[in-house]
Amino acid sequence: MKVILYSLLGCLLLIGCKKESGQLDPDAKISVTGVRSLTKGASDGADIPTDGIAHTGITDSLEFITKYAWECQMRFQGGSPCSRAFGFIDDDYYILRDLNENKLKFWGTDAISSAGSLGNFITSYTDMVVVVAKWEDGTAAMPLGFDMMRYNDAIFDTVAYIPNSVVLDARAKITTAFDAGDYETCYHLFDDAYVFLPTTGPKWRALKAAGIE
Repeated sequence: MKVILYSLLGCLLLIGCKKESGQLDPDAKISVTGVRSLTKGASDGADIPTDGIAHTGITDSLEFITKYAWECQMRFQGGSPCSRAFGFIDDDYYILRDLNENKLKFWGTDAISSAGSLGNFITSYTDMVVVVAKWEDGTAAMPLGFDMMRYNDAIFDTVAYIPNSVVLDARAKITTAFDAGDYETCYHLFDDAYVFLPTTGPKWRALKAAGIE
């Protein structure tokens, strides 16, 4: 009986230490929600073909982006490129997107490092664009179950971006909350602070060239 009591006490102490360790949950994810504009009430502002975007039958750009998003491409602050895929098998595909709320998600390691500090998504990434894969005829390639043997046949097309102004604002707020030990606010910001906007490659490059990011 004493052994059981000591074991229970040890578990309680471990739980208490974990709560006081000041670390966020390493399984926490970052959600990026699709919006049509940084100002409310804006529409897509583009004519959608009768057969849908990229021949998918989908006429809502946010729905199309969320369903067909292949990966997010971005850069570290020093300029080196990197990317994060949104999943090609059942488990990853559905874990990394919310098709009802038009959200794309990033793994916990991008939010929180294994050491419990803030991850690269928050501290380092900029110039984030979402891309889809298309075939030569412009038809979108579904990521789920994609045949990787045909990878070199696909054309990757920018369909959305996460404005740097949004990234930097969220970075400042999350860092302040993290430094203050306000983890509830951190979790809230992980889910609400980031958004992606529909765009095209030429439009995004024009914005960047004009310094509007």
